[in-house]
Amino acid sequence: MNIDIFPNKNQILNLIKENYGLNIQTISFVNKGYGDHNYFITDKSGKKYFLKIARNVKGTTIGLKVCQYLHEIAFTNISQVITTKSNTIGVLFEKHLITILEFIDGAEIGEIKNEETERLALMILSKLHRIKLTQVVNFIPRISFIAASGKSLFNKLQQVKIKHYQLDFEKQFQKMLADNYNLLIDAIDKLNDLTKQCVLEHQEFVICHRDCHGYNFMKMKTGELFLIDWDSVKLAPPEQDLIFFSEENISKYYPFPKNKKLNQKTFLYFALERQIDDLQAFVETILLSDTVIKEKQASFENVLEFGYEFDLCKIIELRSQKLSKYF
Repeated sequence: MNIDIFPNKNQILNLIKENYGLNIQTISFVNKGYGDHNYFITDKSGKKYFLKIARNVKGTTIGLKVCQYLHEIAFTNISQVITTKSNTIGVLFEKHLITILEFIDGAEIGEIKNEETERLALMILSKLHRIKLTQVVNFIPRISFIAASGKSLFNKLQQVKIKHYQLDFEKQFQKMLADNYNLLIDAIDKLNDLTKQCVLEHQEFVICHRDCHGYNFMKMKTGELFLIDWDSVKLAPPEQDLIFFSEENISKYYPFPKNKKLNQKTFLYFALERQIDDLQAFVETILLSDTVIKEKQASFENVLEFGYEFDLCKIIELRSQKLSKYF
């Protein structure tokens, strides 16, 4: 039996046995989740589960509570939380939360390019967004319109400017950022402007997953989709979830376009915020972190492979034009 990366294997196995009553026979590491350690596990009877050892204790706890509530109201497109013998959602261990979920026998759909798959994903979000916000969900935090990601990217760009790098791919990425510096400052300024405008807008708040890209949708052999990884869930305008879907298929989301319109400023705020968050994650990993060289280079190769577009304002403007009939 082998657990990759995370130490104290025997302590973890004993905690699972003591708190869940499970005798784990096999464990396989799953390379998924920033800051988390994830495994497929099998007990003595041969039943499979998903084991998550989460660093983000608060976010994971809220996400698991949301999943429990959704199951109670017959929202079935999610993994069921396995509770401990004392009916808790997990066990604290060395500043991590050990939790177990139902095993989903499916595969990530990845980039959502299939029209039927995207339609099913949007139907799941439509169902989620129409859940009434009762007192039961008052533990879910609300998002605030702030420009924190823009400030963070700006600070990272200043750090990168004065650093001296040794590796060729680091130098290349540093030059790419320098060459596109003015475009990135324009994006940060645009996010600041949108933040101020969104604060003044009347916003509808719903339960939002907030990270519903294709790698968080699992497709079963039956074709049914499951939405996983609820650590980022918050009450937010529905536009925050819709930024992950193509302009061509967003009409599959109920109740658009009959009796509801997207809020243009809100949509653009979330779309731009996500672009900035993704870029600063690349900057952090490639140029500012202690990540091993192999992983740094792999991240840089991702930038090159996808032909990263640094004109973030242009990206969201094009999306705005394509979505004009929904505003």
